[in-house]
Amino acid sequence: MSECVAVRNPLFVAGRPNEALATKLPAAVDSLADETAYAFGFIVYQEAANAAETQAELTCALELASHYVDADVRVWLTDYSRHPNEPVAALAKQLYEAQLVRIGRAVPASP
Repeated sequence: MSECVAVRNPLFVAGRPNEALATKLPAAVDSLADETAYAFGFIVYQEAANAAETQAELTCALELASHYVDADVRVWLTDYSRHPNEPVAALAKQLYEAQLVRIGRAVPASP
């Protein structure tokens, strides 16, 4: 989580949220999220999101939790898709839609 925040926070602080969210996370961060047990990992990321004091902390928690393909995660992401901070809401929606693709229930593209 700290590596993700270290990558994103400077861009959020500089007022460049779109660039912060477009920045690919280090492979080690993605790999660790994939290997952490669901029952433990998702709870940790939920708690991290609830305690987040910065956009970087919140978006990292969302992105890392999204590695768990599960209905509970999708409900959680849906909740965050209504977040008042537009970049946070947009990321949650994007992560939710990526989950749908991963389970074969892709959202149809808009015309």
